[in-house]
Amino acid sequence: MLRVLKSPRGKNELLNNLKGNWFIPVSGMLFVCSSLRRITLSSLVCVPVSFLTLLVIALLTESVIPHVKNDRTGHKLFWLLTTIGIGLSNYDCCSRKWVASPKLAGLLGRLPFGDSAWAAPALYICLLVLGLPFVYVCLTIFGQKLRAVTAKHRIFSDISKTERIVYALLLAVIFSLTTAVFLDTNAFSVPDPNYNVIYTSDSPFLVKNNVYTHLFHLENDLRQPLFAIFAAPFTGAAYLLGRLLPAFGTPAGLLPALFTNFAQIVMLIAACFMMSRLLRLSAAGRMGFCLLFVSTYTFILAPLMMEQYVVAFFWLMLAALCTVEGKAADADEVDDMVLIGAAGTLLTSVLCTPLASRRSPLREFRQWFGSMLRTAGGFVLCVLAFGRVDVLFGLTAAFGGFSRYDGEALTLSGKLMQYSVFLKNVFVRPEAAVSMGEFPSWQLLPAETFSIFGIIVFLLAALSVVLNRDKPAVVLSGCWAAFSLVVLVVLGWGTAENGLILYSLYFGWAFFVLLFALMQKLCEALDKPGLLPVLCAVGIVTLWVFNVPAIRELIDFAKTYYPI
Repeated sequence: MLRVLKSPRGKNELLNNLKGNWFIPVSGMLFVCSSLRRITLSSLVCVPVSFLTLLVIALLTESVIPHVKNDRTGHKLFWLLTTIGIGLSNYDCCSRKWVASPKLAGLLGRLPFGDSAWAAPALYICLLVLGLPFVYVCLTIFGQKLRAVTAKHRIFSDISKTERIVYALLLAVIFSLTTAVFLDTNAFSVPDPNYNVIYTSDSPFLVKNNVYTHLFHLENDLRQPLFAIFAAPFTGAAYLLGRLLPAFGTPAGLLPALFTNFAQIVMLIAACFMMSRLLRLSAAGRMGFCLLFVSTYTFILAPLMMEQYVVAFFWLMLAALCTVEGKAADADEVDDMVLIGAAGTLLTSVLCTPLASRRSPLREFRQWFGSMLRTAGGFVLCVLAFGRVDVLFGLTAAFGGFSRYDGEALTLSGKLMQYSVFLKNVFVRPEAAVSMGEFPSWQLLPAETFSIFGIIVFLLAALSVVLNRDKPAVVLSGCWAAFSLVVLVVLGWGTAENGLILYSLYFGWAFFVLLFALMQKLCEALDKPGLLPVLCAVGIVTLWVFNVPAIRELIDFAKTYYPI
């Protein structure tokens, strides 16, 4: 992502900056143009907005060329492949709509050879190719910034050799199982219909037109306006690999979806590791923590469901860990890129910004407000630079569309019942069955009573907050758990369609951290540190006993009704 590297001191420096960065507004504008889903007056407004914003950035930023040239060769190769993958994904998603546009055909028809069959495809390819240098520069600076953040907080620096082996084995097992499932059924990737086949997920619709790299995908709306910007650096190269491999008789689009999911699984494991770092555990403690979390229904489901929550979870965990580590070391404020990545991949994660601040809004309001304003300004700058002003068009209609998820027709008791069941489903199998409606689907059974399990989870989490209130990670997790209550019960998000299980990863991690911290507290009180690994082992076995049959039932449904 482009950022202001140096404040210019005069007109000459502005001109020198522009001389070194002249291609940024031009290439960026063309990339935004090639990313448009449709060619309408409202969508074309995004193009000049992007150009003007990038022009200002180019003026205020010292030349990015040295930063690109000084990158390591391995990094350059990876970002080149990622750039090509993003470009190929854009071509797959947008070129047909450009070619089929009657408005574009009318404009081209006025030019010599404009009515030729190759004119529109050639125009689109030119726009896309000329836009890719901007993508490569953004990826390079993004990589440098991300590496600086992880090095500053030593996030991955002290992983033991045993941990590396454990995480590598986890990745290998999850990759193998996911591949076997995806090659047997298309229910998780490219079925028809595009939604509500598995719970209330939209996975097939997200895979279609690649929500991970496509700026203007329909699901990259007001709720996650910068999603593709912070997902594409991790998924672009994977999409390229899946796209270039021969199909081997699989349905069109399956291999790109599978390899994109592989990248998402890596992000999931990395996020799990970052979550284990929140409690400042030893290497053995982190492995126990991760293996226990991997055994929850929430985690087992995540590699199968190509939803946007894994990417949002990754950025949320990075923001949470930077917050906790920063406060423990009395370091500077959390880097704006991390906070913008969290909020941009899911807007509700904007809560990370005030939680991350080291300033007190009561005692240091001006400094606190200034840091909030700086991060908000960076967020707006990203929205404008990448042409995402389209999320503001039809804002009223968007809020009206979101209202169908808010459960307004449900009673408070009904929402609380769903919430108690949701807390249970974070850990163990949900009650679900085949629904033979418009099409076969696998749906949660209605929550008709309160879940005792879920109520106990909530009470134990609250107890953990009280007993561990001196730990920043517990305070942060407690705030996030309270936030889940506001979103899922007070606002009732997702309750109208009985679909809270989709948010189990995004909200459920906080309850897992709180319960693990409570186990730590119990072992400390009993002065038996060796009890913690025993509790982890018992928990792992118990969770697998409950959850493996449930996932097997889900996969059997998928193979039966949506075979390849």
